[in-house]
Amino acid sequence: MNLKILTHHCGLLLVSFALLGAFSGNAQAANFSGRFSLAQSAGTASNPSVRYYVAASGLSIYATGLNETLLHEAFFRKAFVDVSYNLVVCPLGIAGTCGSLVSVTVDAGNFP
Repeated sequence: MNLKILTHHCGLLLVSFALLGAFSGNAQAANFSGRFSLAQSAGTASNPSVRYYVAASGLSIYATGLNETLLHEAFFRKAFVDVSYNLVVCPLGIAGTCGSLVSVTVDAGNFP
């Protein structure tokens, strides 16, 4: 009988560790390829960022620094981009999927 109780507790412990691992993993990463429809100032004076939006899918990507500069050029030149981003919770008033930019690749063939 004690062996049965021990086996049950070990099983619960393994399930607990599996669930803990599932919830404590790194942020979920995703990718997008295409063009952005809108650029909008989204940060504050102390933490400036720009929101790039894809109307067709409802995707909002938030960018800062050098990656934002690359997206800025791509947006105004209507260039195709490949971006990877971590999924984040959308701020109030923003519907769809939101992400924090990790990397960006701009197709150089789109630049004059």
